[in-house]
Amino acid sequence: MSQSLAKFHFHSFANLLLNLLILGVVGYLLIIDLRAATNQDRTAETAQRLANDVRGHLDSQRSAVERLATRPEATKALRQGNVLDQQRQADELRMLLPQSKKAWLLPANSVSERKFPPLLDEACRNFVLRAASGMANVPIEYHAAHTPDEHYDVLQPVLDENKKTLGFLVLSFASAPLQSMVERQVPDSAYMELHQPPTGDISEVAFSYGNREEMESAPAISVTLDPLPWTLKYWSANIHPAILAEGRQYYFFIMVVAAISLIVMSYSLYRSTVNSIQHDLKSLANMIRDVRSGTVRKDYPMELDEFASALLYLKDSGRKLIEEKQKLREMGLLDHLSQLSNRRHFELSLKEAFETQGLNGPSSLLILDIDRFKLVNDQYGHAAGDELIVKFANALRRCVRQTDVLARLGGDEFCIIYTFTPLQKARILSERLRKQLPREVRLSHGIVHSLRWSGGLSVMSGSDEKPDQVLVRADQALLRAKESGRNITLLEYSAYTPTQLPRALVD
Repeated sequence: MSQSLAKFHFHSFANLLLNLLILGVVGYLLIIDLRAATNQDRTAETAQRLANDVRGHLDSQRSAVERLATRPEATKALRQGNVLDQQRQADELRMLLPQSKKAWLLPANSVSERKFPPLLDEACRNFVLRAASGMANVPIEYHAAHTPDEHYDVLQPVLDENKKTLGFLVLSFASAPLQSMVERQVPDSAYMELHQPPTGDISEVAFSYGNREEMESAPAISVTLDPLPWTLKYWSANIHPAILAEGRQYYFFIMVVAAISLIVMSYSLYRSTVNSIQHDLKSLANMIRDVRSGTVRKDYPMELDEFASALLYLKDSGRKLIEEKQKLREMGLLDHLSQLSNRRHFELSLKEAFETQGLNGPSSLLILDIDRFKLVNDQYGHAAGDELIVKFANALRRCVRQTDVLARLGGDEFCIIYTFTPLQKARILSERLRKQLPREVRLSHGIVHSLRWSGGLSVMSGSDEKPDQVLVRADQALLRAKESGRNITLLEYSAYTPTQLPRALVD
């Protein structure tokens, strides 16, 4: 019973879709069930990225303060010793850093005498004193942690041309931008702390974000903010439930069954398709063999509709070909050995082309002769010669156009009428023919014959009085080709153009 490949494809697609749907639903449920599990490597990557951002933020502000401390106006204000000028200059420097909220220029002698501006808070004063005494080498310190006034101060010594400390430039920055940056990157399931070295009245935990209580059982990832001696600690909830616990084995069982079903169904469809194709190819081969033998059966069983339509076309074409061959045999126009047109058919076709050239244009004619054919008969016998004739005829048949007339004139001589084709076009076709024909022919009993042939090409002329005049010219070109060493094609022009030399078409 014939069936269509489209049905196979539909069944395969439906099965694939169904199993993928099952796998997708079960996989989704499994992912939802395990969604709380977190990868430790991803936690470390997040902590490192957050630490890099915090370091970059603080380092950019420290570098900006360092550049301000080298400005000439800062040095000039400290040397003048006027407190009002120093504060005014500090405010002007602060305006160059919109992120800062306060600034002070503190002379070195005032620091040593512990004389500070009234608005400078106690924590910042101690920070400056430690820096002046060499006890603190950290240029940034977080103050008033966990209070509405929390901020961090950046300190930079102001040096003269001899590298002597004239004083200190201190800028305070609000912690809100830093906290906002951290909050954008830390998920709800995580917690972080920013630690600074504990000294005196300042808190070790400068800044924190998240719910610490939920991280009691989670390990901390610590990243140092080099070159600052600050440390960022990061916790992320890591839940690793047993994959096959709490009924999850049923999910996996369904997924395994769906996968096995998909594999079995796909293999079954594959084998059915392959078997059907092999069956139909055998039927096609049987039909072709029957056409060669001259008989076409009524029915060739097919399993696929796509191949059945092709078989029907080939069967009709083969039946018509057999009928045409039979007609040619009955008319005596078919050569019995080569199964090509014989000389009688050739002469009728040549006459028809000659008589219609005024309407359709001239036709060209190519005579071919197998080189050293007599040696094949002498060395291997006439059976080998006949086999060479047949194989050469089959090779020619595959290379000529459907509109051309291919005939065997007798012996090893063949002729092609390039109907309604001018000489230059025929010359191109003859060149193509020489390239397409095989270089050797394998005969029975392991005989391999090197195939070489000579040709003569000519075209009909309006001055020709009889059809066979073009045949005579082509034959003369063939003789010259043999005399010139064989395995070439020579052109013979019209008798009225004797000055034109023939051109050789050589292999």
